[in-house]
Amino acid sequence: MNRPTLGLAAKLGVCAALLILLTTVSLAISLAVRHQQRQSEAFREMGLGLAKTMAEQVQMGVFSGSADELERIAHGASAFPDVASVAVYDASGRFLARHAKMPAERAAPVLPANRPRAQPAMLGELDGLLPEVRQISFIAPVLMPAGPAMPGVESSPQEQEPLGHVVVSMSTASLREQLVLFMETALGAAALMGLLGVAVMAMLARHVLQPLREVTVAAGQVAAGHLEHQVSVRSHDEAGVLARAFNAMTVQLREARDTLEQRVAERTRQLEEASAEAYRLAKHDALTGLPNRVLLRERLERGVDAAARRDSSVAVFFVDVDHFKAVNDSLGHDSGDLVLQAIAQRLTALIADDGFASRLGGDEFVVVHEALPRQQAAAMALALARRAIEAVCQPVALSGQEVRMGASIGVALFPEHGQDAATLLRAADTAMYAAKTNGRMGVQLFHADIEAPVRERLHLETDLRRALIDDEFEVWYQPQWSIDGQRLVGAEALVRWRHPERGLVSPALFIPVAETSGLIREIGAWVLEQAVCDARAWNTDKASPLRVAVNVSACQLNRSDIVETVAKALAAYRLPPALLELELTESGIVEDPEHGLQVLLRLQALGVQLSIDDFGTGFSSLSYLTRLPVNALKIDRSFVAGLPDARNDLAVVQAICAMAHKLGLKVVAEGVETPQQLELLQHIGCDMAQGYLLGKPMPQAEFWQLLLAKRSNSVPSSMSSRAAP
Repeated sequence: MNRPTLGLAAKLGVCAALLILLTTVSLAISLAVRHQQRQSEAFREMGLGLAKTMAEQVQMGVFSGSADELERIAHGASAFPDVASVAVYDASGRFLARHAKMPAERAAPVLPANRPRAQPAMLGELDGLLPEVRQISFIAPVLMPAGPAMPGVESSPQEQEPLGHVVVSMSTASLREQLVLFMETALGAAALMGLLGVAVMAMLARHVLQPLREVTVAAGQVAAGHLEHQVSVRSHDEAGVLARAFNAMTVQLREARDTLEQRVAERTRQLEEASAEAYRLAKHDALTGLPNRVLLRERLERGVDAAARRDSSVAVFFVDVDHFKAVNDSLGHDSGDLVLQAIAQRLTALIADDGFASRLGGDEFVVVHEALPRQQAAAMALALARRAIEAVCQPVALSGQEVRMGASIGVALFPEHGQDAATLLRAADTAMYAAKTNGRMGVQLFHADIEAPVRERLHLETDLRRALIDDEFEVWYQPQWSIDGQRLVGAEALVRWRHPERGLVSPALFIPVAETSGLIREIGAWVLEQAVCDARAWNTDKASPLRVAVNVSACQLNRSDIVETVAKALAAYRLPPALLELELTESGIVEDPEHGLQVLLRLQALGVQLSIDDFGTGFSSLSYLTRLPVNALKIDRSFVAGLPDARNDLAVVQAICAMAHKLGLKVVAEGVETPQQLELLQHIGCDMAQGYLLGKPMPQAEFWQLLLAKRSNSVPSSMSSRAAP
């Protein structure tokens, strides 16, 4: 901080000096003026008095006209120090006598025209503080002496005519000298007072302004960043208050600086952590902490390069968790997140230091083993994949219950199946789809022969998604008859896909793809709504109600909103719940028994009918069957197809019918194609039947014609080919 060129003390000193100087000079001038006035008045009084005295002394001489007397008196008066000359005049102004100290002053002064008659007067004025050296004349009238009145002379002195006049000339030299001496003395005293005042002010300024000077220096230190500087407090006056306030301010500034530095440091730390976290999130999965797709590719490329240098192999495992969406739908996404985290930990522990695990998203993981011997790579990779499935299948505890997952794994090897990360990932993905197609919970090593089927399946899945948008699906109906073949009691709704290029696609081809891709949920919801809508149109005649049966997949059953979906469809089309039957598979129910039971109880509360489809093909417990709120069992076509010759099939059918009737359940036989089968089923005690013998699946319009024909007691021509008992 630059020091000021003229400090506050100097400025105050200069101002004080000027003020004192002006004051003392003004005082000196005032005293000089007053002294000059007094001296001038004294000079005037002295001159007037001397002139009056001389006028009294020369009365007799003027009256007698004695020049010698007058000279003598004038000479005596000239002895006074300031008297320059004395002159005496008669009444007519004639010069009578004169005496002067200097020869140059011998000439008699000229009398003024306006001469005083009674009192002396001064001729001229004393001008200025220091009048110049000159002569000032004083004139006094010479009057008759007081005494007896003389003939012809007035007795009143005021009315006397002066006998003459006396003019006394006095020099101002002595007056000037006195005034000069006084002014010199006054100015000297003023100068002395001024110096004394300046000295006193300097001392006061030094004493008063020293704290200000210290504050100024301290302010410079503070401005330079030295906040530890303090000012000494020497008094309790304003300067002391200022010093204490400055010290308090520096303390606050230090505290503010320290707080700011702490906050800046904390903010910097947070920004660094946020930057590190942002980088981590950019390369890692937020849920599991595993490397994401970006980091997977980077590390896999580095692993492939290292394996090429070491002449070793790299194994890529594409892991897809089976039925994970069912966990999300039934238990919620929080539970699904816990499952994914558990699987991530198990896969990481499995691969340990030999590689790494990563998550691509959803329920898909990729595990990379970076160093396998080239000769044993395939065998070791398949063994590791089976261990991965075992790890995934271990139960996960969620909210007091255990959940078991499965996995399908595709395996690809470097360098056999690809030379770079992208090719290896694509090969492992293809192998994984092949494993899912083969029944899930399996391992598939990539080879060229599986690419075409997988590619076809992917194309089919893409077309399925488009079909939902383009409304390419249709609902066909297969009639269900009473076992005697005389009474139409209902129809099973079956979905058909009319592809714009392939035509009608077989359900056996697209249903498995829809189930593995999860599209079966959307397709099933659409079929349910369409079937309820059609059933409402069929049942305008309350005398002969007709029930519609709709298949519900395991994926739909495990959704938390299946009950709401059914209730919404029934309410939208005002269909009585008893006219809707939901067909469930054994595998779908036992996949999550407790959850399935709760869903079925809620569906039963709606009033809908429930049946178990393809009964006898699963492995459900019979004791569990007694707890299910179902109304009917449907015997799978595989048992009906062997009738009447296959004794084992006959025994199974008889057992199912007997058990169902004991439990109070209806029995429906599927796949009835011959009159012998229908007759035998009637004899065994089946309640209802469906199959090609009684009617093939048909579009809704054809089924409507069949229904109208049945209600008019006439059989349409399409029924003539059927044999009815």
